[in-house]
Order: sequence, then C-alpha cells, then structure tokens
Amino acid sequence: MGNPEVAKHLVISVGQQAYLALPRGPLVPQHVLVLTVGHHQSWITCPDYVRREILQYTACLRRMYTDQGLAMVSFERNLSTHHFQLQVIP
Repeated sequence: MGNPEVAKHLVISVGQQAYLALPRGPLVPQHVLVLTVGHHQSWITCPDYVRREILQYTACLRRMYTDQGLAMVSFERNLSTHHFQLQVIP
C-alpha cells in the first residue's frame, strides 16, 4: 500500500494484514484480488496471522458470491514478484 504504483482508486477494503482490490484488467465482472499489506512473496511465506486475515476476506467473498448464486474460484499468481496476489473469480 505504501508503493506509489498502487492504484488506490481500485482498493475496496484495507485490513491490518491484507486488502481487497479490483484488478486493472478483470477476467470477468466481480473479479477481485486479495493482496498482503506487507511484502510476502507467496501464501507459503505468509505468517499465520496474515493467512488468517486472507481467509477472512475469502470467506466473506464466498458468502457474497453464494448469495448471488455464483461459485468462487481462487488461485495465487506469482510471476517473479515479491508481493502475494490471490485472484478471486466468481
């Protein structure tokens, strides 16, 4: 979040350890990203307290999509970056 390249107008929600944002190029409507506030390269390198907050975001998203009659798919994308990105797609 401290990076000047972060498109702050795409940020939806900011927690202590993670935040929710819209992607610059969504694959489908309602495609969102869950990202870490701190620099963690991947899910496996995130401390447990960061993982818990990411899981809270995904649980809320799953409920929202379910209420709309949609299923949710999520996957981690990491291409030579030092910042965790979880793609969440209905």
